[in-house]
Amino acid sequence: MKKSRGPEEFWADYEVKYGEKVLGRTLGRYLSGWQDFAEIPQAGLWGLIVATSGGFRFLHLPGEGWMTALTRIVSGGEPPRERELFIPKDSIVTAGVRLEESWWKRLLFARPPVLVIFYRDASGIQQELCFETIRKGDEVAEKLKNRNFTFTE
Repeated sequence: MKKSRGPEEFWADYEVKYGEKVLGRTLGRYLSGWQDFAEIPQAGLWGLIVATSGGFRFLHLPGEGWMTALTRIVSGGEPPRERELFIPKDSIVTAGVRLEESWWKRLLFARPPVLVIFYRDASGIQQELCFETIRKGDEVAEKLKNRNFTFTE
């Protein structure tokens, strides 16, 4: 029987794989702002949102239900693939979390907070990257705002 890994082991392996210290993390859905993700499903891409000592990472680990897999196999489609984006810390301008300002809209139309990262692309043009976050988006934003990326325990 295979022993399942715990979260601590997963994050330790993650740090070894990338050679970067994880400073903040959450789960979220990509909304906009990354050229390579232009052709994504309407439902967006869910994945790990991670502030590291080297910058910002988003990792989408695909999965599919049996019905989707069956449909894909019958139609001859490609299986979903892992997607990743990385922004080096030197390219990050700032980050923050957008919340609905109107209390009645928050009450009637509850939406998750949006993590917004402003960064400079390869040509030096400032871009805006947006993700809905489940929780702790403000922790990731705070770590990304600090351009020195100092780690405190």
